[in-house]
Amino acid sequence: MFVCASIGYNQNHKAEPMDLIWFRQGLYGSSDPLELDVLYDHPLKNNVAVFRDSWSDPGANYAAIKGGVSDYAITNSLHNNLDIGTFVLDALGVRWAVDLGKEDKDYNAPGYFTTDPEANPNRWDFYRTRAEGSNTLVINPDAKPDQALDANAPIIAYDSKPEGGYAIVDMTSAYKDDVVYAKRGMMMGQYRSSILLQDELQLKAPSDLYWFMHTEAPEITVAPDGKSAILKQNGKRLYAELLSPSAASFEVRTATPLSPSHNKGVAPNGNLRKLTVHIP
Repeated sequence: MFVCASIGYNQNHKAEPMDLIWFRQGLYGSSDPLELDVLYDHPLKNNVAVFRDSWSDPGANYAAIKGGVSDYAITNSLHNNLDIGTFVLDALGVRWAVDLGKEDKDYNAPGYFTTDPEANPNRWDFYRTRAEGSNTLVINPDAKPDQALDANAPIIAYDSKPEGGYAIVDMTSAYKDDVVYAKRGMMMGQYRSSILLQDELQLKAPSDLYWFMHTEAPEITVAPDGKSAILKQNGKRLYAELLSPSAASFEVRTATPLSPSHNKGVAPNGNLRKLTVHIP
């Protein structure tokens, strides 16, 4: 059967489900894509930009950033979270910036698939469905959803070259009540050895601003001036530096809601914490 699977693939030039079981490295020749970066772009779906420095190195640098839509009426789905601008980051064989995803208890909790604001609880009362449960921004948090439900955040710029790549998400519609514009850029630079995450905002009025990065790193040491932090996990270290603004500093928080009312039905998030920037 192993030989037949190989012959079948070569003749038909496509993989079959059982190839997942029979696959061996080198069976079909080189399996590594040529491109290190890719942009998945669709106007009515979640567009994502992905960057890496290797396909074969288990300690490769990897990062991805998400734009997309949050309007369930457009996507015809109640599975969307308010996570425009969220990102993940791997390095040294460790995932440093994690996406919480769903939790099984959420799916069985009353109101998890309810978007009726009169319902109690409703979908936006669950921590993991909100922006504060993702690696993105929260502006002037209150009891309401913390990103606009009709947001459409396209990736407006993307480039990929051997020395690195970048993408920019226009998040303005996600925070339209509070900003004139909001953009988030991610760049894998310095010959793919570092990640730069840059937010550019013009606020309509003085605002309460949060920046979150969820992590499983059990040890996070913030420098006395708050401008840098070292995360330690599995014997590896990640250095994070806050370049601007001057009024900002790192702090460490638990992966819990800003308001207790947004923790309905959700199990504790284990040892997860979040590297945070809070500018009151």
